[in-house]
Amino acid sequence: MKNLLFLLITTLLFASCKTMHEAKAQPQASTQQSMNQEVKPVFGSSYLIGKVNREGFMKENYNDWFQASYNEYEVDETTLAVLQGKLENVEVKVFMGTWCPDSQREVPHFYKILDDLQFDENQLTVISMDKYKETPEEYETGLDIQRVPTIIFYKGDQEMGRIVESPNISLEKDMTEIVK
Repeated sequence: MKNLLFLLITTLLFASCKTMHEAKAQPQASTQQSMNQEVKPVFGSSYLIGKVNREGFMKENYNDWFQASYNEYEVDETTLAVLQGKLENVEVKVFMGTWCPDSQREVPHFYKILDDLQFDENQLTVISMDKYKETPEEYETGLDIQRVPTIIFYKGDQEMGRIVESPNISLEKDMTEIVK
């Protein structure tokens, strides 16, 4: 009887560990095949992984914090006027985590600034990472992403600068310093 009980418990533990691993390792794709993939671990909250766009932030688990942070942010109109037109040939990569409070604050603020600048979102790539700052596609390789959010500005293939975790002064003023 003890052996049977031991075998049953061992089998259940193994099965639950396997299930937890599989849930973490296999993102579930949304309507767009490689965009807005969501990981739903057995324990803990769901998070987006890989490339995301605004549609991903409108999903149930992310919309509340995204909209609240977006709506509460007041763009610095004076600095925005200086920035106007300076991002025309600039590509931007944002590395963030939907699980990260800094990303939940700064990424919606950044989107609001880009909206006010009428920035072409085709020049924007947003990549959501897991808590180890990794993605299945390894988008972070060679970019030294240690904190999120990390917002990197490129002119051609050359990095112009980055904002890491939070701005030094403000997003608008830090962006102006990077692109001038």
